[in-house]
Amino acid sequence: MKKFKILCLLAIALDFVVTIYYCEQRTPDKQLLYMATTGFFFILLLVALVIGFCFCFRDKFRAFVPALICIIGLLTNFYIGVHVGGAIKSWRFHKNLPRYTEVIDLIEKGEIKNSSTNSYTIELPPQFSDLAQRTWLRTNSEGVIFVEFLTELGFPVKHSGYLYISAGKIESDPDTLQRWPYYSEINSNWFCISD
Repeated sequence: MKKFKILCLLAIALDFVVTIYYCEQRTPDKQLLYMATTGFFFILLLVALVIGFCFCFRDKFRAFVPALICIIGLLTNFYIGVHVGGAIKSWRFHKNLPRYTEVIDLIEKGEIKNSSTNSYTIELPPQFSDLAQRTWLRTNSEGVIFVEFLTELGFPVKHSGYLYISAGKIESDPDTLQRWPYYSEINSNWFCISD
């Protein structure tokens, strides 16, 4: 029973690290790893519950200690791990905000343009390629510039990232609201977006 408790604690620690790793920047590979470790953790919880019921007459409450460890660990990982990962993501955005602003300046000067007339996709210069996995540029009829930096791609179709709007108001553009139903303002003219 002692070895099983240690296994539960190690599984909690592994799942906590993977939860933070996944929540700080979601990618399909990280999502698969997160699902695998969380799935293993749920199986471990079920095994711990079965063991608890099998040995509850002999060991009383102590038989459920591994299951209790798993439940507390699962709640801790879900609440604390997700928030720590989100805090790291927010810190990284604010650290890179001057670089994002540099890209916007290059776009406004006309040095970065759409890759073709029929496409919204833009290619970032090599020194800025780490800022986004994909970047889109759109200008509406009123001359408002919309730049979408997609930083996270998930399975099956979960996208999120950052949106720059030169006018500073996302509510004034129904196309953007339809494309990105979940958003929050994180800085002047900058929004965190997801679908």
